[in-house]
Amino acid sequence: MAWLSAANVSGRNLYANELPTSYTTLYTSPNADGNVTSPSATAQILEVVLCNTTIASITVTLAANGFSLLSGEPIAPNSKEIINLNTFLNAGSIIGGNASATGLHCSISGAEVQ
Repeated sequence: MAWLSAANVSGRNLYANELPTSYTTLYTSPNADGNVTSPSATAQILEVVLCNTTIASITVTLAANGFSLLSGEPIAPNSKEIINLNTFLNAGSIIGGNASATGLHCSISGAEVQ
């Protein structure tokens, strides 16, 4: 993609915390700067790691800019799930989500493009 050649790309954790039990914005992609032409993507989701630290199954819901990535997906007790993605977000797009109970930790890794 030619638009990446002049841009600054930095890998980072987009979210790393226990998921809340009510649907919440977890990450908002940055606004485009002079190196990125709108409406080009300003963030990329690469991987989601979910870790259930409880003795009960917990369901998870995650969405990127309203598009469902996981909807009521059960995560087994004392287990982790690794989901590889290659999803781009335009400037100002959000990742939102929640868990059905406390104890589900989430790490979303990706890159920001500026």
